[in-house]
Amino acid sequence: MNNIYIAAEHCGITLKKYLLEQLFDLKIKDVYPVEDSSDDYPDVARILALAMKNYENAMGIVICGSGQGICMAMNRFAHIRASQPRTALEATLTREHNDSNVACFGASVMDKEDIASVIRVFVSTPASTEQRHVRRVNKMSEPSYSKV
Repeated sequence: MNNIYIAAEHCGITLKKYLLEQLFDLKIKDVYPVEDSSDDYPDVARILALAMKNYENAMGIVICGSGQGICMAMNRFAHIRASQPRTALEATLTREHNDSNVACFGASVMDKEDIASVIRVFVSTPASTEQRHVRRVNKMSEPSYSKV
């Protein structure tokens, strides 16, 4: 099993606690156990990205209010491919086609049981080895890709 990390800013604290209880068998590591109502999602994203940096197959789960801001912040890091899967199908496709390594969730927009279910699919789905998917992920990983 991959190293799986979780972090949440203040809007996602309750959801994170629920997920850690429901998904205890996945041995998820909480890299931001802080409960601070003044924290900012870019700072939480950075902490998760740093935790994942030295582990090639690390996966992350991150939570804010809508899931949007934290997802944008996560994708600022070169080794992160963050997505917002809302269904099992989206979790499967983002893992298979995009080798997504971080799943972003909005505590205010999805049911907590649905999120737990999507996470199980996300962490258990391998990335595709089909050449077209590998080629596309590799293009995004090139240092020159983000220098536009």
